[in-house]
Amino acid sequence: LEFDLTKGALISGTWDQWLKERAQVERLVLHWHGTGSASIALDHLRALAIGPVRRRVTPTIVRLGAAPDRVGLRRLFAVEVELARPTTPTLAGDRAFAHASDVRLRLRAPDGQRLDVRGFATGVTSDQGSATWTYDTRFVPRQPGEWRWQLLIGDGVGSIATTPASFVCDPADPGPGIVGIDAGDPRWLSDEDGNFVYPIGMNVAWAGDYAPYFAALAEAGADTARVWICPWNHPLDKDRRFDPPDFANAAAIDRMFAQAELHGIRVVLVMQFHGALTWDWARNPWNKANGGPCTDAREFWMNGDARERFRRYLDYCIARWAHSPSLLAWELLNEADLCPAAEPEHIVDWHRAMAAHVRRADPYDHLITTSVAHGWNLRGLWAVEDIDLVQPHRYGGDLAKHLDEVPALAGGRKPALLGEFGRGWEAKDDQADSEGRLLRQALWLNWLGDACGAPLPWWWDTHLERQDLVGMFAPLARFVAGEDRRGRHFTRVSAEGEGWTMDAAVAPDVAYAYWHDPASVAEPRAAAVAGLTDERDAVSLSPVLPGTWRIEWWNVGDPTVTPEVAEITVGADATLRLAPGVRSGDVALKARRSDAVPSVTVEPR
Repeated sequence: LEFDLTKGALISGTWDQWLKERAQVERLVLHWHGTGSASIALDHLRALAIGPVRRRVTPTIVRLGAAPDRVGLRRLFAVEVELARPTTPTLAGDRAFAHASDVRLRLRAPDGQRLDVRGFATGVTSDQGSATWTYDTRFVPRQPGEWRWQLLIGDGVGSIATTPASFVCDPADPGPGIVGIDAGDPRWLSDEDGNFVYPIGMNVAWAGDYAPYFAALAEAGADTARVWICPWNHPLDKDRRFDPPDFANAAAIDRMFAQAELHGIRVVLVMQFHGALTWDWARNPWNKANGGPCTDAREFWMNGDARERFRRYLDYCIARWAHSPSLLAWELLNEADLCPAAEPEHIVDWHRAMAAHVRRADPYDHLITTSVAHGWNLRGLWAVEDIDLVQPHRYGGDLAKHLDEVPALAGGRKPALLGEFGRGWEAKDDQADSEGRLLRQALWLNWLGDACGAPLPWWWDTHLERQDLVGMFAPLARFVAGEDRRGRHFTRVSAEGEGWTMDAAVAPDVAYAYWHDPASVAEPRAAAVAGLTDERDAVSLSPVLPGTWRIEWWNVGDPTVTPEVAEITVGADATLRLAPGVRSGDVALKARRSDAVPSVTVEPR
């Protein structure tokens, strides 16, 4: 509610908003602003329900861990502290993440800028009326020079601070940069140093040990995994509550990130899955039966208390993992369109509020995304300003025909990624494709479009690992190394012959093409692809610039085979004529005008 006190009237529109949302109000803040002085009387304010009364409890520092006095640029600075505070009887009301973020790291950068980084609890033990809490703070500096720091300790009621100290950030040997939307071309991703980034990888939504999966991806030249937090994979609730969070599971996610950093894997971290609001609602910590605020899952989106608890959940995750160079994106919810809601707009509005909160809370400005099972559902999600990455999923049907729908959802305004795909919703649907024909076709056709990264297959354990298909990422990883799609707009060209289809993306100075057999993908148990047979399989790509072109023929099934290289001269007709000759299996082509220059000036974000 907003008032203009000089006129004694409500500001237009705020009364209607109050009537719409007053049932969700959990907290009232009075804020006067303006010039001059005035006396204000507040009368007839009634509290219909009284929450727990807080008393001042100043914690005591038991131990302050040793902090480094020198760290590298974009390398980890961390400090640990143990606090003792008296235990109190359990109070009624919301205790989610109570004391979980009672420590902040206050910093002053070399240029004088000040910032606070939230700490997080890593454990608690109780003994004879006292509880000892362990906290960690993690920060990655992005300015060389001397940083001043101190810990602010307390819950805002009783607070203390450590003695100020300092460390030096050394610019030598900088750590990896955060990946974000490219400043010059919003369809694509780049890192802090301005390098083009094209993620390649797969879902590894849950695993007892991530090391074998990440090692296999790294060996294949892939760099991306999508990981869930869910009831059977390191949930942060303990016995369906967050008082306190499950520190053992949070430590398991720490180890997952450590493995990701070791193997150079970037992680899309999924914060909640759709089943928590559908078939698994009984176990959801936001369910009133478990001490949550919602009697029905449909209340989750607009209930003020539910939103506040989710913000605290996000705060804990950001404090604990935002520092990691292996964090690619925060995914707020898996397949939001499968969740119940009184109105679809409620889901969009929730995403708007949560994405805005992550944007404010994350000191490193990581990508923010969400996902839908069907790209045409909840189209309003992709208009939310703080949702950076458009991410639909696709199962079944003719995948090749739908790959271009993914970037089309973004309309060229944002990057887009196919976050899950497969032949069907059941593991057996993909197991029949023991040669990974759908995976190969999806990877290579997708490169010809405008999706910002390779599509991420779903069946990582029952299909890709079991049938030894992770190595199929390797040829594409080699092919795209050194390529830069930013700033160019390609024309799509296609041709067909006996037993093959050619799809290509053509720009004036660069062209990519892929020969494949769609019939063999549709029938994975059919005979292997015959391939190209003779000179009659020649094709033409246009329009391109005249001059000398370097042509590379790639065997997409074997990353150890060195591509064949040739030169072709393009004349005044601006047509690149290609005669593949006799080749077996799928074939890819990379063509570049010999004097082609980069399409963009690479600058740090």
